[in-house]
Amino acid sequence: MTRLIKNNGDTKAVLRGTLVLIETFRKFLTSKPADEKFWREIKHQSGCIGQTIATAKKILYP
Repeated sequence: MTRLIKNNGDTKAVLRGTLVLIETFRKFLTSKPADEKFWREIKHQSGCIGQTIATAKKILYP
């Protein structure tokens, strides 16, 4: 698995996207009532999630 990640840029992108998603939810779960800036970030991350899903599908179903 490590070798695959090291040699495959798409896999790295999916892992980075997944990490960002997890960190965003962690921020959401630990935040006080969310402010405007936080919701802008959520909206941005939803776009990133879509890109991550598309990349994952390209890897899994070439």
